[in-house]
Amino acid sequence: MPVARKKPPPNFDIEAAISDFQSGMYEYKIAEKYNVSPATLSKMLIEAGAKHKRGSRFPPSFVQQVIREYQAGDGVQEIAERYRIHKSNVSRWLRLAGFNPLERKNVKIVKPKGRRKARPSR
Repeated sequence: MPVARKKPPPNFDIEAAISDFQSGMYEYKIAEKYNVSPATLSKMLIEAGAKHKRGSRFPPSFVQQVIREYQAGDGVQEIAERYRIHKSNVSRWLRLAGFNPLERKNVKIVKPKGRRKARPSR
């Protein structure tokens, strides 16, 4: 059974909600004030550009710098080591920007040769 989505009231003022958010008011208080759910308010703040999605601890200017360095010819591993971040972050940002970081790799995929287990003696 599908769950009905709660839409914001027709007189909802997103600009006023953004102003409250930027002044430091807690999201749940803003949601109560404008009679919307906290999840709806959070989604609307993200869509309006007033709030970053959770987990984005890197500012957009840093991500753009990483992309420019990649365009200048630096590799994913090199950039990751320079800034001491994981290479998966760099790869993800590049994919989101429309690049394919795997195209530049000239890597041969070689299966590691493992040691064979010695057979037990009888």
